[in-house]
Amino acid sequence: MNNNKLIKKIKRLVEDRGLSFRPDYSGRFMFGATCIGFVGENAECAALAALIRRKTGKDFRCDNMGKYDMIYYFPSLSVTKETQ
Repeated sequence: MNNNKLIKKIKRLVEDRGLSFRPDYSGRFMFGATCIGFVGENAECAALAALIRRKTGKDFRCDNMGKYDMIYYFPSLSVTKETQ
């Protein structure tokens, strides 16, 4: 599966769970590069990120977004015009 199809599938998974999909997150040490991510409560996001990693082999990172929310993001998955 190419990255564009994978990103669309991940977006559907994220939105079906009521989480917020971010197509242009720039995480720590990414130096302005952007990638996909999703925001929500830590436990739910962690479980989804682990599932995606298990199914795709794509590594993820996470950052704290405030008191309760976390963002889990995949530096190797960037949105292109075809994905939007």
